[in-house]
Amino acid sequence: MNRQLKKSHSLSEISFWKCTVFVFLIASITFGEASKDPNAMAVEFLNKMRIDSKTPGLQYMIFNSDSILFEYNGGMSDLGDKARIRQRTTFTAYSVTKTFTALAILQLAEAGKLNIEDNAKLYLGYLPYSRNFTINELLNHTSGLPNPIPLKWIHLIEEHEEFDYRAFRRMIVYKYDKLKNTPGKKYSYSNIGYLLLGEIIETASGQEYRTYILENIIDKLMLPENAYLGFEILDTTEHARGYIRKTSFMNFWLNFIFDKDKFLEESRYGWSQFRFLYVNGDSYGGLIGNATGFAIYLQSLLSDTLLLSDPSKAKLFNSQQTTNGKTSEMCLGWFTGKLGDEVYFAHPGGGGGYYCEIRLYPGLNIASVILFNRTGSGNEKVLDDIDKIFLGK
Repeated sequence: MNRQLKKSHSLSEISFWKCTVFVFLIASITFGEASKDPNAMAVEFLNKMRIDSKTPGLQYMIFNSDSILFEYNGGMSDLGDKARIRQRTTFTAYSVTKTFTALAILQLAEAGKLNIEDNAKLYLGYLPYSRNFTINELLNHTSGLPNPIPLKWIHLIEEHEEFDYRAFRRMIVYKYDKLKNTPGKKYSYSNIGYLLLGEIIETASGQEYRTYILENIIDKLMLPENAYLGFEILDTTEHARGYIRKTSFMNFWLNFIFDKDKFLEESRYGWSQFRFLYVNGDSYGGLIGNATGFAIYLQSLLSDTLLLSDPSKAKLFNSQQTTNGKTSEMCLGWFTGKLGDEVYFAHPGGGGGYYCEIRLYPGLNIASVILFNRTGSGNEKVLDDIDKIFLGK
């Protein structure tokens, strides 16, 4: 009996110490996570993306209206030359360009050079569509215009000087001359809509689209030497090479879209490399930049009226409705969403070789940007995962 009790007592002691050690380990892990610096957590998260081959390289920045909270430049800009991503490295931003186009339209409205409720045909009399749609409907993607795959709307850097932007624009309009939906009735994303907005900017301002954007938005930001926003690859050694996973479905799909022999080079480390290229349509996807340049642009939208008055900003970031009363997740050139209970305004940009996202959290006076040199499409909401480290969501 005594031996039996002693044995039971020993087992109880062992169980007690096992439980104590287990609780101590759990507490240590929990305390370690809770006490870990957000910067260290962000570096670990972003490094893992590269280690897991999610991208050759990337830039990320989160900031408030007057200072940088965290910045990351990591990975490879060129796998062949083993060139690293630096702060000065630039990326193709694709559809993030649409936020600049929408801003330009609101600037022209402020100046009395157009009204966003005007029919587009008032500025573009050649349009072949059977129904009228307004500038506002172009901005919020309810014009009814179709959205053919724009990934093939590109040309090589060596073809750039001879490329006829106006001829391309007219060709697209006449090729896709039927509306998909009744204007105003349904949200349906359209690159053609923003192609037309670029031409409306030219008609209303009397300037070429690029010139207007440079003089009325980018030049006003007074970017420092390490920041860039524009429409030119100024130095190929400073522009990240674009990549796509060699074994991905998207890479296979490209066989049916464009001439891979023309636009893709050799594969390296499991990535197929794009040649340097430009987007055919500047106003829907032609912008090039780096995280520092986009940060200064977003800081201006957060803090001042340098680019747009407060009433026009309110209009820019106002959620839109269709004619049947449905609220869209679209504002004028910006998507809206929530991270936790925090409202944000954002736009992704993806295509051959690159993917990026920009985001504003006006309630927190914070914004962020992430740029990848790997092919992306749709709205991946990568910033959800990284921003929450700093926002405590």
